[in-house]
Parts: sequence; C-alpha cells; structure tokens
Amino acid sequence: MLELKDVEKRYAGVVALERLSMTLARGASLAIVGTSGSGKSTLLRLVNGIIWPDNGSVHIEGELLSAATARRLRQRMGYVIQDGGLFPHLTARENLVLLPRHLGWDAQRTAVRTNELAELMRLRPEMLDRYPAQLSGGQKQRVGLMRALFLSPGLLLLDEPLGALDPTTRVSLQDELRSIFDVVRCTVLLVTHDFAEAGALASEIMVMHRGAVQQRGTLADILTRPATEKVAGMVQAERRRLDVLIGASS
Repeated sequence: MLELKDVEKRYAGVVALERLSMTLARGASLAIVGTSGSGKSTLLRLVNGIIWPDNGSVHIEGELLSAATARRLRQRMGYVIQDGGLFPHLTARENLVLLPRHLGWDAQRTAVRTNELAELMRLRPEMLDRYPAQLSGGQKQRVGLMRALFLSPGLLLLDEPLGALDPTTRVSLQDELRSIFDVVRCTVLLVTHDFAEAGALASEIMVMHRGAVQQRGTLADILTRPATEKVAGMVQAERRRLDVLIGASS
C-alpha cells in the first residue's frame, strides 16, 4: 500500500528526514512516535504530497507520488489534523460536502454517505448544521474524521488527531477510533508523541529521532526491549510522566 524509498528532506540545511525507507501493508496500522523535530509530521506531509522529498520516492499502491499524480492519489487518502482542520465560515455539513460536490456527487448520494458516517461517529445529525465554533473539541474531531473518510479512502493519515482534546475526551475517542479503524478497514498511518495513544490506536509503532528510524515494533517490544539509547530514554521519560500522573491522582 505505502512505500518510502531512501527519502530525504532538509530545511535550510537542517535534516528533517535522512534516507528513510519504510513500507506499510494494506490494512495495517502504524503509529509514528518521536519528540518535536524528529521528522514525524514531515513524513506524513510527504506521504500526502503537501511537500516533496529532496531525494528518494514515495509510492502509493505501487504508483509514484509526483506532481502529476498527487491530485488523483490524494483522493485515495484521508487526512486529519488537530482540532479537525475545519473551515470556520462553513457549517460542519458544508465542510463535509466540499470535495464530493467538486467531484460531481449528487445530493442523494452525498446525504446517504453523510448519514452513514454520522452514525459511525456517533454524532447526532443536527450537529452538522452548526459552525465549528459551536462544536466541542470532540465533535469537531469527529467531523474532521467524517470528512477524511467520506470518499472511503484506502489510506488514512492522522497528524496528532487527539492532541487538542481534554484527557477524558481523548481517551474516549481513542477507544472509538480503534473500533472505527476495524469497521472501515483502511490502512492507517498516524503521528503522536504519546506511547500509550500509539499503542491504543495502532498495531505497530515506529520511533523516530532527528529524521531517522530508531525502532519499529509492537508497543511491548519497544517498552521492554528498546533498540537504542534514545528509545530507552524516551520510554523512561514516558514512564516518569505516567508515575507523576498516577501520583498526582492518588
């Protein structure tokens, strides 16, 4: 489904990705974890064709992602960012139908798909007639996911999708998202800085640091057998954070 070959990206001489190669099989789910500046969001934007590699290549379903193919290949992807990324001057429903309308979907087909996704996201239909400012963080994120899934994409990209939510809503949506992934059966590539969230949403985790892959495996593998000192340090920092949270709540 997805393959990156020797991908490199630099900004003003600073390495964002360094000869990164990876594959992601159809139907698999992979979470990318790393500190700020590790290259995880850069990788996601490269896959979506928002930016281009300085060297190397990105292939979607065996096809090279390029300026000539990006528009068509993007229609096979869903992309979700923090807080849903909705246009504030449009209602939630108007946000949802922008691309289907551009592609010539008729009103009935669009309405049927909207209702299907509202049910999947457990969002009451009347909420779709509100503007983003009138929705809670969790509701906006649900609408953002509906928009990303509207065309039944084969690849779903999520960039810190729950990062702007309060802890209670975040945990609730983690559980819902994993169930949604099972229903829609698409390939999932997501970025997060949270190991627990990565383990909740993906079957495999890839840890990055300074544009390079440090380790890839299950959450249990990474927590119990860190492959590098950097991964070990990140795991230890995560455990200290959890210890602090547990101590503060006891």
